[in-house]
Amino acid sequence: MCTSSVQLFKQRLKYARFKGASDEIIAELERKVKESEELERIPKFYVANAFQHPSMAVLSIEDNHLDLRKHHWGLIPSFVKSEVEARELWNKTVNARGESIFEKPAFSHAANFSRCIVPLDGYFEYHHRHGKTFPYLIQQEDNSMMYVGGLTAKWTAPSSGKLVRTFTLVTTPATDFLAEIHNNPKLEAARMPLLLDPENIEKWLNGSVEEAKALIKTNEMALKAHTVNKLIGKDSKGNAPEALELHDYPELQSLPGLFD
Repeated sequence: MCTSSVQLFKQRLKYARFKGASDEIIAELERKVKESEELERIPKFYVANAFQHPSMAVLSIEDNHLDLRKHHWGLIPSFVKSEVEARELWNKTVNARGESIFEKPAFSHAANFSRCIVPLDGYFEYHHRHGKTFPYLIQQEDNSMMYVGGLTAKWTAPSSGKLVRTFTLVTTPATDFLAEIHNNPKLEAARMPLLLDPENIEKWLNGSVEEAKALIKTNEMALKAHTVNKLIGKDSKGNAPEALELHDYPELQSLPGLFD
């Protein structure tokens, strides 16, 4: 699972033209989200905890335009009838297994009609050893932005009429490298986010179902990882730059095979 992530780019990108876009708009998007200082601010998340349902920047299609706006982490499908039902579902939909998103009722409509990209600077995964967990920060080896495939939904709260935009991250089987880290004994197999190469952004957002399905696979892109301080509890650094810094754990110093 991916339940904590990093999203640091500064600003919101408003209504870039999407129709007919290809490599040029992808390059422009990457430049703007990294460099722009003239668009409305988006909060920095050094540690975004999915179960707190933070409002994060998500790239999607709105009215045939490329749009970047905030969505809450944890998908609430439009068919949910009450706030109670929404709260009960929210923690169960922070991730969506890519192998079943076109069949599961909670995800199928979004998988067919409202796929999205969540741009991240990295994400966290836990390693299990001797009954303890140790958080790792996962990033691209060259520190470039990660484009994670996701799904979005719009839900209207019955009591207030408020429109709530939400998202989930799609996951795939993990690479061998990530499986050494994500070794949760309660899971059948290690998972990782659906990492998309920049040239596949447009296809995931606006391609056919068949094109989207073809992208749901393990990406062997070059990644790096290091242990960080605890993400929650009294020893955590909170939502601060220090949360990303290397923190060594003596219990892991003799871990055989890890990253050999």
